[in-house]
Amino acid sequence: MLGFNEPRTKQDVHYYLTCKVKILPVTYEDYQSKGNMGQVTEDMVFLIPQESDQRSLFYNAWLPETLEENFEIGISMGHPIFGVFRATVRRFHPSLREPHIFVMTRSAEEVFKYIKDKTIKVDVLPQDDELMLDAQADFELNLKK
Repeated sequence: MLGFNEPRTKQDVHYYLTCKVKILPVTYEDYQSKGNMGQVTEDMVFLIPQESDQRSLFYNAWLPETLEENFEIGISMGHPIFGVFRATVRRFHPSLREPHIFVMTRSAEEVFKYIKDKTIKVDVLPQDDELMLDAQADFELNLKK
């Protein structure tokens, strides 16, 4: 029997990861309400979790070997975001052959572009904390320091 505060699954706990910020060009078909706008190439942000026990536990929970789908996750972090943002855990990308976290929140993505190739610390939120993401703010920072 589970206690009051015990997690129900491995996705119901925090994972504290150290990640390297990678910026890669990604080409995709841009579909707008008026139809296909053609191919677009943009710099996208990928977080590469660095080797650790937490990374192993995180991959075991969110990317088990038998699962091929991607999961949307919430991430909280301090400097330079000081907030939460949405991301996706992925096993593969054509330009990146290792499991990674793809940043989905545009304002967070723009901040990360200023710290490419740096190492950051993030807190992957439990699945139950997803409602917190609905109140996420745009990150307006003075990055010209």
